[in-house]
Amino acid sequence: MLKVAPSVPPPAWGNLGNVLKNQGKVEEAERAYRNALHYRMMSGFETLPSICRRGRQEVVRCTPRRGLLLQENNQLSEALHYYKLAIAAYLNTGIILMNQGHLDEAKRTFLTCADIPDENLKDPHAHRSSVTSCLYNLGKLLHEQGHQEPCLMLELLLFEVMKSSIIHDP
Repeated sequence: MLKVAPSVPPPAWGNLGNVLKNQGKVEEAERAYRNALHYRMMSGFETLPSICRRGRQEVVRCTPRRGLLLQENNQLSEALHYYKLAIAAYLNTGIILMNQGHLDEAKRTFLTCADIPDENLKDPHAHRSSVTSCLYNLGKLLHEQGHQEPCLMLELLLFEVMKSSIIHDP
């Protein structure tokens, strides 16, 4: 078993998880990803706003990594849980960034969320619902900035996402 000092910063835990995964050490990789999330969220020396500013990227990056690791090891229910957390993290991160005035970063976050594929998911409808929310918030942000043309394109994209939900879901 690999021992790492608890003072290791969360990004290092995420990187360690990647290395362990590439070495085929699945259980240790999962533990490293879990530690990356845990230490980022539980570090007592940071304030909550500081964690939100500096830690959001780490949480958003580590959550889907853990989901992918579980999926690759045929632990599909557990993987689905982490994918849902990842999508929610993107959506909520984008909203926080928008409210804090970090508009360019919010746009990138919403677009990243909207690009997460839904194939092989047990519940693609829930995924499309989150994608729709990301696109809605992106459209709202663009509208508030006076960008009408991109808003119209987003409306068409939202229509396509919603239409695919209706057609493909029973």
